[in-house]
Formats: sequence, C-alpha cells, structure tokens
Amino acid sequence: MNISNWEASRQAEKFGLPKSVIVKAHTAYELMILQVEYSAHQAIVQDIDFFESLRRYSRFNKMMRGAPKQGVSGLEERLRSSDVRSPNWFGAPGVAFAILEVSCNARKTKSEPDGRCFHYECSGDTAEVHFSNAVVPKHPLKDEELKQRKIELRDIAQSLKEKHPEVKILAGSSWLRNYKSYISLFPKEHRKTVECDASAVNSMGVWGQFYRYDGTLNEERVRLFKASWEFPLKCLSSECPIESFFRMYLD
Repeated sequence: MNISNWEASRQAEKFGLPKSVIVKAHTAYELMILQVEYSAHQAIVQDIDFFESLRRYSRFNKMMRGAPKQGVSGLEERLRSSDVRSPNWFGAPGVAFAILEVSCNARKTKSEPDGRCFHYECSGDTAEVHFSNAVVPKHPLKDEELKQRKIELRDIAQSLKEKHPEVKILAGSSWLRNYKSYISLFPKEHRKTVECDASAVNSMGVWGQFYRYDGTLNEERVRLFKASWEFPLKCLSSECPIESFFRMYLD
C-alpha cells in the first residue's frame, strides 16, 4: 500500500527531511519488493535458482556497485541459499529490505547536477542520454518543466560538441519513449524506436514506469503487471546522428 500523505508528512517532520524524500524512499522499497516478486516468479517458471533470477530480472547487480564488499558477500551468501519454493522462505519484503540496507552504503559512481533530469554518458562514438525525475513532486514533462528539459538538452548538446568530438551517435532507451511529450524532445530521426533487448529489465529504463511523477508508486500499473507478469509499457530504444541533435538545439 502506498504511503499516505499524512504518514509521509509525519515522518518528514520527525526526521527533518523534505516530504518528497520520505515518499521516494518508501516507493523505492515498494519497487524493490516488486522486483523481488518478479524474480521469484521467473525462478519458479524457468526452474532456476532464485539468486540467478534476481541478478537477471532486477536491478540487484547495479545496486550493489560501490557497496562495501563484506556487506555484498554476506548478502549474496544468504540469497544463494534462499529457496522461493520453501515454506520457510523469508519473503519478498525481507529480501527487499536486505538489498536496500546494503545498497544504501554504496559509493556514488557519478554525480548529477541538482535539479537536472537529463544526463549523459559516453562510450566510444556513442553518447547515451539518461533521464530521472529530479523535480519530484513536479511533473518533469509539463508546462514550465518541459521547457527546462529543453534547456538541459541544449546544455548537453553544447557539452558534447565541446568536450566529446569523438561522439557520432546519440542513443537512449526508456519506457518514457512511449510518450509523445518525451520523444518530442529529440530529433525526428531519434523518434523511430525498437524494443529494448532482454537485458534492459535490470535498469530503470524498465522499472521506472512504476513511479508516478510525484514519487509515489503507480499502483494501477503494478496491478496490471502482477496480473500477467508482463510489463505494461515496453522499454524502447532509439538512436540518431549526433549532428541531428546539434541542429535541433544549437543552430
């Protein structure tokens, strides 16, 4: 069940934190439970070990990056001995809590400017654009916020042009590419999409669809997902020549 506004306000006051931080932390726990449940389902259906399924079908591997080795090793040992078919299995909430407990001590491997939703990373001749809602509880793709996203992309274009002359391709993968407001931010060539490969299931490009813009869990989408264990929105991938991106934002 989603955390109530009253409970979020109460916890925010108790710990001296913004309400949005409390809401997002609670939703992160709910989302982790969902990933564990999905991994458990896949383990049973495919008759594979739960730990292998968790690594394949959740964000577990990425969440462990930068976490203390001792904590990761201990957690992995517990998960390897975990059998979802056993009546003594300690359940998705317990697994989710253990994962978050270890991952919260992970060192950040990259910094993102405060208040910016778009950032990028380069690999060879390709720059991949990533998106995360940094303006919770505002809607990041409406009205004035949509204008701000265009400014962010203009800044990215400028940065790529100045600092990364080796980049020839702009790429991106996300469930957000199902929405016109999102794809309108990119060149026409970048709007032709293909479904992401299976490995995308361990990224926020897939799991991010269960967040609402205000940081709460999208319970209706979760309900649809758990009814069939099929993702309501597909992760879509696209790319275009970097020059098309430059023309859109720098000319």
